[in-house]
Amino acid sequence: MYSDSAKDIRGRFDSIIHSLKKTPLGVSASKFRGPAVITYSDLKALIGNVVYKPYAQFKMLSDVMSGIERGNGTLLANQKLSNEDPPHLTTECREKGPYSDACNPVPLAGSSPEIQSSILCSDAVDQTHLTKKDFVEYWHTLQSQSETLGDGWTEIRMGCAFWNITARNKFDGPIGGKTASPILFIGNTYDPVTPLRNAFTMSNKFYGSTVLHQESEGHCSSAGPSVCSAKIIREYFQTGKLPKKGTTCPQDESPFGGRLSSSTVARSASSSDARLLEAVRDIALEGFF
Repeated sequence: MYSDSAKDIRGRFDSIIHSLKKTPLGVSASKFRGPAVITYSDLKALIGNVVYKPYAQFKMLSDVMSGIERGNGTLLANQKLSNEDPPHLTTECREKGPYSDACNPVPLAGSSPEIQSSILCSDAVDQTHLTKKDFVEYWHTLQSQSETLGDGWTEIRMGCAFWNITARNKFDGPIGGKTASPILFIGNTYDPVTPLRNAFTMSNKFYGSTVLHQESEGHCSSAGPSVCSAKIIREYFQTGKLPKKGTTCPQDESPFGGRLSSSTVARSASSSDARLLEAVRDIALEGFF
């Protein structure tokens, strides 16, 4: 039976995830893909990606989880396929053959795992000393911070365990100082990558800077449409003016649709605000962050 209490929703959420841990879900082939097996790791990886841009993808995630709860993993199987490279056997690939560029497209700039690892590991603190015991302790630390996302974040450190190349111009600090123009830091209430507390930590290191707190979910302020934040950011880039310390901005629309009661636009009759909302909504949906 459906319940809208936070406790019951969380219990149902966890139950769906753990249902795949011991019993992966088989999915029949379709016209566009072969048969698939949906696993616990598949679902957790999807959740990790979705929380980057919940405004754009929470509805999709809810549909995926609802399907799994009913024993239907088709949506997640399709989602897995769309993330593969190439996503499916295209007509052009069929015509030009398996070794053509059509069947082996060049990855988007910066999206290749090899590119990401080489940058992350070359700039990071050396991890070649990492032992199995060290890694397990680190894994448990991240799990204690987030049962759902902690596992996924450990992959970055493991990927650097045998990387012994150091960037020539690696920056080792110190971080902080007095900049030519004071910095505007922005942090979301629920950011799965850069917690709000880190924005305040960084602001304390840079003279004259301040933090804009956006009351939203997702990674970076552009993950959720906020006219209030957009105006402050626009003014900062045009004039260098910072908001008052302690400034918070609401998100104007929910990830599940509908205008929020605290919406800046809801309290304004300005057509320019409406146009600005449309612009930041498009950015949030496209995921430019």
